[in-house]
Amino acid sequence: MLTMRRGQRSDVEACARIVVTDPLWRRYRLTLPRARRVLREAMGRRVGRSRDRAELAVATLGRSVVGFVLYHLHGTFHSSGYVRWIAVATQARGRGVGRALMRHAEAHIFRTGPNVFLTVSDFNRRAQFFYRTLGYRNVGAIPNYVIPGITELLYRKTIGSITRRRKE
Repeated sequence: MLTMRRGQRSDVEACARIVVTDPLWRRYRLTLPRARRVLREAMGRRVGRSRDRAELAVATLGRSVVGFVLYHLHGTFHSSGYVRWIAVATQARGRGVGRALMRHAEAHIFRTGPNVFLTVSDFNRRAQFFYRTLGYRNVGAIPNYVIPGITELLYRKTIGSITRRRKE
């Protein structure tokens, strides 16, 4: 059974390994030490002002971490939520793990404001389709943002878009 919970420091290794074993993430030259560092730093920001903190949620099947989402409640323009990383282990894909992770992050973010933003690589068509099915819309492109030669697409979901989709 899939369960969601707040990520802990003991989950960093499993989350980092999920990211670096995914071929799409390799284009970003993300190493295991760097992935660990990003996750640890994000978890370390929990102390202090809540507006600046990052949240880590993990999805587990049995005792295994099969996915995670790293998000900020006020990470975009200092007022809107931002999903920084989401990753699902290859063997757990197609089982609703990504959808559950996004729903978890959105529930927390929408308590603090009406918008969730995320970026997705222009080459990652599968992820773009996934976000569109969740109600996200492409609102812009940022060329060479993370890595030269890769354009990040900026996606946004608003509380208003949820209401409209439910009525349709």
